Amino acid sequence: MLRTNKWYLTAVLLGVMMLSACVSTLPLQVPSPPTVQTASTPAPQPPEDGITPEASVIPDAEPSATPVPTPVPTPPPDQARDLALQYVTEAYQLDLPAPEQFGEIDAATVEVTGMEKLIAYGSGPWLVVVGSSDNTPANALDVLIDNTKSQSRWWGQVDTAGYVITIVSVGMPRPDSKAVVGWKGRVVSLPDDSPYDDYFEGAKGNRHGIFSNDPDIQAILQRLSQYDGRVQVWGELRYAAADYNGRQILVDRIELLDGPLPESDTTKPAESDATATVTAEPELELGPSGTITSPPFGAILVDHVLVSGSAEGVFENFVLVRVELADGEVLGEAGATTNAADIGEMGQYTVDVTFRNPPTTTEGRVALYNESARDGSLSLLAWVNVRFAGAADSQQAASILSPAADSRIKGVVEITGTAVGVHNNRVLVRIEDLIGGVWGQGRTKTDTLGNWQIKITMRKLPTARPGRIAVYDVNPDSGKKVLLSQIEVYLRR
Repeated sequence: MLRTNKWYLTAVLLGVMMLSACVSTLPLQVPSPPTVQTASTPAPQPPEDGITPEASVIPDAEPSATPVPTPVPTPPPDQARDLALQYVTEAYQLDLPAPEQFGEIDAATVEVTGMEKLIAYGSGPWLVVVGSSDNTPANALDVLIDNTKSQSRWWGQVDTAGYVITIVSVGMPRPDSKAVVGWKGRVVSLPDDSPYDDYFEGAKGNRHGIFSNDPDIQAILQRLSQYDGRVQVWGELRYAAADYNGRQILVDRIELLDGPLPESDTTKPAESDATATVTAEPELELGPSGTITSPPFGAILVDHVLVSGSAEGVFENFVLVRVELADGEVLGEAGATTNAADIGEMGQYTVDVTFRNPPTTTEGRVALYNESARDGSLSLLAWVNVRFAGAADSQQAASILSPAADSRIKGVVEITGTAVGVHNNRVLVRIEDLIGGVWGQGRTKTDTLGNWQIKITMRKLPTARPGRIAVYDVNPDSGKKVLLSQIEVYLRR
């Protein structure tokens, strides 16, 4: 479960500021703090003699007016890389290349600003950048993991204790949760300087964060630091969660297997003769924030989109929604007022944005902005990466007849449909996930009546996920690709 401390909140806020300086295919401004996740198995400390070198002593030298600070240890770059890769692999259930498959590449070719001492590694479409900046905690390194093909990105920090803190996660999958039925293990307390209080360690050594929405169960979890025995839990294991190792068991039933909890310590500490002075820390000013709940990440848009979500602390409860290309060009925009009960409070919004459809299939985003009351400038609150279908000719049309929408598919998939007005009477049929990853594709020709059919063999997925079957027309001369039809399906593993 989450432990609130000043270092943790400061790291999150500063990390979000640094991400805004990262050169990306999408223009990034400073978003509001995202959901924070943290995890990873604690790594062994480097040898002490490799961390803090002894200061040189100059005989008979005058003492320096300004004391030289003792260097603060940071994890080795390759260790920070490996821990971050392990975290992303387990938290998002991704089939990433093994750490040894990442080779060091020329950091000068990596366009990342705000980082110093860059060390870059690459493996296929995956890029890992390790470095630091003025906003990085003294005992940590920043790690950026980027997929140059899908534009999914994870940015976080790894400290010397091996803890991984997620600053921003964009475009990463959200794996389905797993039922927890009578799992046996122990609840282990973490040190005070850890971002989280505890974790559940199963019989096979798997470690997950643990929490409960039931106040009675949560009270038991908070007292398990005094319990040396085993527990048995029921509930739900959630991935990509803001908890230890990026996973969390949400408990709805717990049993103590080795006796009852010890009695609570009700002894009051002795009062000091001196009166302690307590200075309250100022509350953090987080500024306006917002979310986009629809459209989903990776949605294919044609000429308008219904956008909904929530916003808090925005000027006059007003938000601006834009549809943008990857290079920042604005295709359309519309404003909306939230239904907040009072100015500055949390409220919901819904707005239909009509936009100019790009001529070809391409990528972009739907972005949510707040307008400054001081100077009218816009600050980015949230965004969702989407794809544009491309402008189809008025004579072009297609449909998908089978399988039915919302089908669960895997292996060899037989797909049928119709198409008219397509180049050379051929269509491109793809099986895709929602971030544009292609898991199977083929071209097929229509008959004289415009019917077509094709069998496509899907590649094996690392995890099941939502997806779609999409039919495209491809201009053989220009390569222009236009989406003509799509249905939503579920891609089985």
